[in-house]
Amino acid sequence: MRTTIGIAVSLLLGYVLGADAIAATTPTSLEERLDELNYLVGDEVQLIVDFQIDERVYLDDRHVIVPDASSRAYLLTLTEPCHNLRSKRVIALTRTRHQMAPGDNLAPTYEGRRVDKCEVERIHELNVK
Repeated sequence: MRTTIGIAVSLLLGYVLGADAIAATTPTSLEERLDELNYLVGDEVQLIVDFQIDERVYLDDRHVIVPDASSRAYLLTLTEPCHNLRSKRVIALTRTRHQMAPGDNLAPTYEGRRVDKCEVERIHELNVK
C-alpha cells in the first residue's frame, strides 16, 4: 500500500514539475510572443489590402499575424477564442475581395469542411523593432 501511494505521489510530483518546466519555457502573454517575433503593436487600422491568409502566424486562440502583399504585418484580434486557427487551411470570408476588415471572418477548414467561423474584432499594424 505504501509503495503504491509513494509511486502515485512521485508520478503526480513529476507531472506538476514537468508542467511548470513547460510553462516556464513558453511565452505566457501576447506581448511576450510579439516580442519574440520582434514586433511592436502599432496603430489600429480599418482595412488590410491584399492580405496573405496562407502566410499567417498563429499566436493564440484570439490572435493571428497576417501579412499583406508588401510584407507588412498586421495583428488580427478575434471577438472570441477560435480553437481551430492552427488548421492547415483557413479561408478568409470577407465582404470585399482581397480586403480584410473588422467584422470579416476567418474560417478554419478540415477535410474541405468549414469547422469554425471566427469574427475579426480589431486589426493593428505591427512595427518591426
